[in-house]
Amino acid sequence: MMDTKRYWNKMGGVLGFHIIQSFVPGEVTPTQAHEIGMEFCKRLFKGRFQVVIGTHLDKKHLHNHIIVNSVSYMDGKKYHSNPESYYQEVQKISDDLCRENGLSIITPEGKGKHYGEWKAEQDGRPTVRGIIREDIDRIIGEAYTYQTFLLLLQRNGYPSIAVEAAGYKNSSWTVSAKRTYPNLNDADISLIPKTIEDSGRTLTLADVDWQEVPTGNMGDFVEAFRYTANATYTGTAYSKTATGYTVTVEYGGEVTKTSCDTIVYTAVFTATGATPSAENADAQNTAEDFNYALLLIPLGILALGGVGYGGYKGYKHYQNKKRGYE
Repeated sequence: MMDTKRYWNKMGGVLGFHIIQSFVPGEVTPTQAHEIGMEFCKRLFKGRFQVVIGTHLDKKHLHNHIIVNSVSYMDGKKYHSNPESYYQEVQKISDDLCRENGLSIITPEGKGKHYGEWKAEQDGRPTVRGIIREDIDRIIGEAYTYQTFLLLLQRNGYPSIAVEAAGYKNSSWTVSAKRTYPNLNDADISLIPKTIEDSGRTLTLADVDWQEVPTGNMGDFVEAFRYTANATYTGTAYSKTATGYTVTVEYGGEVTKTSCDTIVYTAVFTATGATPSAENADAQNTAEDFNYALLLIPLGILALGGVGYGGYKGYKHYQNKKRGYE
């Protein structure tokens, strides 16, 4: 791959791209996963870029590692990766191949991050959201009640922060408790309470284990027994937990504006319908009264003189030629 970069003199910038193509556990064989990876590269890169495919079996889910040279060995052009090319090409081709082979397709959930925020996190640079998220996570670990949580938020510099649950999830599980009832005169379940209260929950009798306890020799009478009941009670516990939180923060600050107290106005004046002065009026009248036809008289005289002279020269030429001088 480096030889290709040197050949086209493109050693800088992005050297290559790494794509991971994963499959649901148990859906594909190693051979099928590798073949799908090869077809994926054929459709995406169309034979223009050098590709190395490695199918890994070290996880429950088989997956392909695909390394792509950023420079085409055919024309030296570079492959450019961006969000549009990912969704319109990479993800689409992979999903199409999974459909063709009857495999599962992952449906994205939730919203993605802005590229600037994602890039800052990758570079280890702090972001506003990241700082707030870290503070909230830390305060959640310190708070035991919701009211304490809000109080700690205010103490940590978030007086105008509001937290609402984005949703809730209900869950349930079975709980049990045991009770012992000694010195009963008979193994009669009617002597056992049918329900009990435990940690604020009402539990119901589920099972009883009876034990006979001898009372000793009573002379001519048969040895008497007393009974101990070991009762088991069961019930269902419920809980409601938030699936996430929506945090609203108001940011405040001062906004300043630089202004100038001096305003310069520029006025443009134009005149319409002005009355000409007396001198201009006389000059205009003189120009209007002048007869420009008089200028044609000298021109006519010059024209006639030219015609007469031309006729004279022509006549002299004719006479000389007739006499044999020319």
